[in-house]
Amino acid sequence: MRNALQDQYVDRDARKGVQLNVLVADDDAVARRLMERLLTQWGHEVVAAADGDRAYEQIEQRPELQVLLLDWMMPGLDGPEICRRVRAQQREHYVYILLITSRSGREDFLEGMSAGADDFVIKPVDPDELQVRLIAAQRVIGLKTDIETQERINHELRELDRMKSAFILLTSHELRSPLAVINGATELLRPHIDPDKRTARSLLDALTKSTQRLVDVVVRTLKVSHEGGYDQGLFAEETDLAALTKDVVEEACVFADRRGQKLRVTVDDGLPPVTLDRSKIADALLNLLMNAIKFTPDGETIGVNVCQPDAGNVRFEVIDRGVGVSETDKPHIFEMYFSTLDMLHHSSGSYEFGKRGLGLGLPIVKHFAELHGGTAGFESSEGNGSRFFFTIPLTGVPEPGGQEGPHNAAAGSAP
Repeated sequence: MRNALQDQYVDRDARKGVQLNVLVADDDAVARRLMERLLTQWGHEVVAAADGDRAYEQIEQRPELQVLLLDWMMPGLDGPEICRRVRAQQREHYVYILLITSRSGREDFLEGMSAGADDFVIKPVDPDELQVRLIAAQRVIGLKTDIETQERINHELRELDRMKSAFILLTSHELRSPLAVINGATELLRPHIDPDKRTARSLLDALTKSTQRLVDVVVRTLKVSHEGGYDQGLFAEETDLAALTKDVVEEACVFADRRGQKLRVTVDDGLPPVTLDRSKIADALLNLLMNAIKFTPDGETIGVNVCQPDAGNVRFEVIDRGVGVSETDKPHIFEMYFSTLDMLHHSSGSYEFGKRGLGLGLPIVKHFAELHGGTAGFESSEGNGSRFFFTIPLTGVPEPGGQEGPHNAAAGSAP
């Protein structure tokens, strides 16, 4: 007898008109025709077989089949054996299998489920029970299809990411050689140009500047590319943090001076040497400094602090009183190639006020910090300045036995 729960499920899903491709395999002609008639009335596509061998032939010939109604005992292959064979196949979609049986013992159910069945229909087949089992089949097939679709999408996204990385790597490497030739040729031409020929010298200066900018783009792109060689290892060496900070600040001072800015440096006393990749950490700190220089008005002071916030970490931070980060941009600030959502005001530059780059500087900071087991972050209020920082463990990273790391594969500074 149909109960209230069955009524609810049957009526609701029947109205949906979800069509299934169903195979009915039963050597009892009356039972087989009854199920064919019911399934057809419910809107499903049905094929039938009078024995196991013919049923398996239909399964192999019809990849569109979604549900198999298999008699447990029939001539040729029996229901459990067909289950085992179907589960051993690689099919385009999940196939839901119902075993039709008069058996009701636990051992029988265990045997059927072990063979690959999803559920059972007890003989004689009750139409309401069969309808409920098909509703369950629809839901399982839909869930499996959703999962398989998501897996395919994820696979395609991974493949696109691989192709993107390969393209970036190939393009970057291919660009480096001709850029080096152009750079060298412009420098060789410079002594041969008459100082009075201002137009020629101006063109040469523009060519040199543009070429160097392209070189910087290539180097920065390689630094954040997994295939670029920069993250495939760390050249670890014991490093004095105060000396590292001093060298980075001196490099950035050239740009700060042009803007009339002052760099105030504070390094905690007693910081021990840390085993790290000096080049990468220097690069990360320099990127934070250059970012602060570009977004801080002329004449302001920028703070550089190296401290020990807790027993296990050292923290590098750069504090400015610049334009700050908008609420719209905050969620994306460490994303690769993110410069700003306000593209109307985008304009690239090395150190000029408000100039935005390719959106690689901050991802490099985060990437290099994480390679050391650390983190990167920021605090900012639009119009009131920012505090950007990264931390690395004081324990450092293991030394690779003095082997030179891949960060020397390309040259170029953060700016």
